[in-house]
Formats: sequence, C-alpha cells, structure tokens
Amino acid sequence: MRESGCHSAAWIRGFFIVFLIFLSACSDDEKQSATQQANTFSQTSSVNIIQRSEPKLQRPPFSQLILDKISIDYPYTPTRDFKDFIKKIRGYAQRKNIRALQNSLSPLFHCQGLSCKEGAPIAEQFETIIISLGKQPWKQLVKIIDTKYYQQINGSICGPANFIFNGDGQDKTTTKGWGYINGKSVRLRKKASIRAPIVTHISHNAVRQLSPINRAKKGMTWVEVETLKGQKGFVAEKYFLPLKSKQMCYQQMLGEWKISGFRDAIN
Repeated sequence: MRESGCHSAAWIRGFFIVFLIFLSACSDDEKQSATQQANTFSQTSSVNIIQRSEPKLQRPPFSQLILDKISIDYPYTPTRDFKDFIKKIRGYAQRKNIRALQNSLSPLFHCQGLSCKEGAPIAEQFETIIISLGKQPWKQLVKIIDTKYYQQINGSICGPANFIFNGDGQDKTTTKGWGYINGKSVRLRKKASIRAPIVTHISHNAVRQLSPINRAKKGMTWVEVETLKGQKGFVAEKYFLPLKSKQMCYQQMLGEWKISGFRDAIN
C-alpha cells in the first residue's frame, strides 16, 4: 500500500513537472511572437513616418519638361564686320531697294525650297523670293534680316536661327504652333495694345501661339501666345518666329560679306 502511494506521488510530481515545462514553452513562444509583432509594428510605423515626412514629387507640366531641350545647332556669334553688313542690307530692305540687295548677292547664291525659281539668274531668283514672302514682303524680309540669333549651315551663316526640340516630345510641340521670341526682354502684354499692362518680359524662350489669326490694332500686328510658365498675353508680331522659319544665309568671300542663299522653312 505504501509502495503504491509512492508510485502515485511520483506520477503526480512528474505530471506537474511536464505541465510546468509546457507552460514555460508556451510562454516563451508568446513572448517571441509578441516581440516579432512589436518589431513589425515598429518597422511599419517608421516606414509610414518616412513616407509622410518625404514630400511627394510632382511631375512638372509638359511645357516645363521641354524647357531645357530647346537649342540651336551650331550657333554663331556675330562679329563686328558681320553686324555692319547686316545693318547695311537691313537698310536696303527698309527702303525697298531691291537693286542694292541684288548687288549684295554672292555669285554662288543658292536657293532651297518651293519659293525658288530654278535655273533663273540669281537676280531674278531673289525677286521671286521677295514676292513669295506674302502680302507685306518687304516687312517680312526686314524681319528675316533683322534677327538676333544665327546658326552655321554648310559654311554659311543663316538667320533667323531655327530652334529645335531635342529628345522626346518634339512631335507634340511642333504641331501645336510653337515658336520663339526673336529678341530680348520683349514685352508680353495683357491685351493687343501698346497701352495694355505688361504681364512679363520674355527673351528667346519658346512660346505657343494661341490664336491662328494675328490681331492688328492701330497699325501694329499682335500674336497671342502662352509662355512655358503658363503666362498668356500678346507680343508684337515682329518678335514671334516659328521654331523653323525662312532663313537668309550669308558668306564671307575675299574678305567681303555677301548674301549666299535663301532657305524655306521646310528645309
């Protein structure tokens, strides 16, 4: 009987020892699980804090994306003698002196484009070019000659310079009436009037033409445009040029500048 009681007591003690070990194991698992959950929560919280603290990068408008992609191929900085030559032929054009302009043509004068009269004497070719410039050909000729930006093309200096968009997006811009301001600090006015408030001053930045028809007021012709920053207004038509416009080209021959060619906008 005593022996049986001893066996019972030993069995009970063994049961309690196993039970305590089981409880201890469960407690360790719970502690480990709680620690893992705490660590996960801490990591998640820190990620959320970082995400909240970092400002969201807003994608700039398409017009701003192209701002740094506009350029002139092979730009030319005019020399003093070149400026003097341009001033001289600009005076001829302002006075509509076609004979003096024809005397300024290079013997190798070359015309490219639909405005050209192939095979004709160069003096006749030049007359044809002037006639092709529209309703106010002399005014347009002065606009072409009186430019601020030139580029080097096949050994000649041509202007106005054709600005181009590099990389993605040029197909989306050139088809929407994009042009550039041919001048420095040109006034962008709120209305088509010299008395209208000035919105801002713009230089050779790219602008988008908003109205297909120029608006004439008191002898001046205006173009409604929008800047790359979204500012809208009117500029004098003489300062607005398409990104790719008609060009007059010049070349120095035996130390003397000559008109060496004409290029249509399609070239």
